[in-house]
Amino acid sequence: MPISEKFTASYYRYEKWIVRKKRYEFLINNNMVDLIDYESEFQNQVLKFSEGNTPEIKYALEIRKSILNRKNWYLNKNNKKKIWLISDRFSTADDNGEALFIYLNQIKDENIDVYFVIDSDSPDFERLSKIGNVIAQDSKKHHIIHMMADYIISSQADEYVIDPFYRKNKTNELFKDFYANQKFIFLQHGITKDDVSKWLNKYNKNIEGFVVSVFNEAKSILDYKYYYKHENIWLTGMPRIDRLYHNEMNHILVMPSWRKWLLVENNDATSQNNIKIVRKDFENTEYFKFYHDFINNERLLEACDKYSYKLCWMPHPNIRERMNMFVEDERIVVYNFDKKYRDAFAEGNLLITDYSSTAFDFVQLKKPVVYAQFDSEIIFGGSHTYSKGYFDYERDGFGEVVYKIEKLVDLVIDYMKHGCKLKPVYEDRIDMFFLKRDGNNCKRVYQKIKALDSKIF
Repeated sequence: MPISEKFTASYYRYEKWIVRKKRYEFLINNNMVDLIDYESEFQNQVLKFSEGNTPEIKYALEIRKSILNRKNWYLNKNNKKKIWLISDRFSTADDNGEALFIYLNQIKDENIDVYFVIDSDSPDFERLSKIGNVIAQDSKKHHIIHMMADYIISSQADEYVIDPFYRKNKTNELFKDFYANQKFIFLQHGITKDDVSKWLNKYNKNIEGFVVSVFNEAKSILDYKYYYKHENIWLTGMPRIDRLYHNEMNHILVMPSWRKWLLVENNDATSQNNIKIVRKDFENTEYFKFYHDFINNERLLEACDKYSYKLCWMPHPNIRERMNMFVEDERIVVYNFDKKYRDAFAEGNLLITDYSSTAFDFVQLKKPVVYAQFDSEIIFGGSHTYSKGYFDYERDGFGEVVYKIEKLVDLVIDYMKHGCKLKPVYEDRIDMFFLKRDGNNCKRVYQKIKALDSKIF
């Protein structure tokens, strides 16, 4: 609903039409002369509210004025350029957003102004600035560009991605009219294999374009309670898959996902970045003990030496605050935030993960994966952030599923002994599961977004 229930002076403008609400009626006119008076009345009402006379609210209203002035200028000049605002995580890129950003700066569509938003302290800020327009997260320029944007495009769907004021102060009531005109394109940061409809349903996120990679994934979003139409589900493949490459270096990747119960509740609105806080008794958890004992297993490390492999430790970003706690043996290679997933996948010969969607990227390089699922009953029992979906690891997975450390060690050693070759049964599953990898995922996503401009409203 673009008109705020909180402020009776709220209004909605679409192109040259203005809508206001008066009790149970909507008043509609196309007299743009009235727009200045409407905005003045709205801002005065906001300031009169008890919480209105704060620096945050005053700043937000100044942003509104700046945006409206720019919008009027664009309208008067009949400017047809679209603004696409792209992002990945708050403090890191290296995902589908970055891949699409690189592609768009290569093709240089003259009808699009493309921006990438990321924390100015991130090492990716300077790197991506050499490619195209990059703006600092939470800056005034970010707030203005976000509200001017026609499309918000991201691999993430957290609140701060959709509402740029979320992390500083919740002022979304002041911009409901702007949000109604923007379209959110969700690139995803992995193939959806489980049921996350409680989070990503239409009434929570209102995704215009939901990027998917395989038929069963698309079908699950239509079948489960996401409430999207077929036209909202884009079977294009993820942009970052276009950039996968081979550079095998005899690396065994250990890349487990995170667990909801391992983290302290963290408010993105007040935190300095989006790194989650791990609970204090972390080292006493089953998760810690499993992966600590596995990566430090002497028999495993001796086999790595014997067969000339390196064991590389790269847990989910939500856990990396404590990643060094796991490591006792100097032979273990630790990948910090500066290590790109794309490069890790290229250099890896075998992936050990649990429920992480990173496996879907890795196996498209036709390399083996092993799933360590010691806590599967808890994960699929509703304690984590999703429910079990269409993908069954035993039936559909691209590698063995193991539940005990010793079994996992035995299996990894056997893979190293045989040169980490992908087994035929799993190669067949990969070929059956994925669309043909043709390097055109970015192009398909670009074409889908462009096609939205031709829709008749």
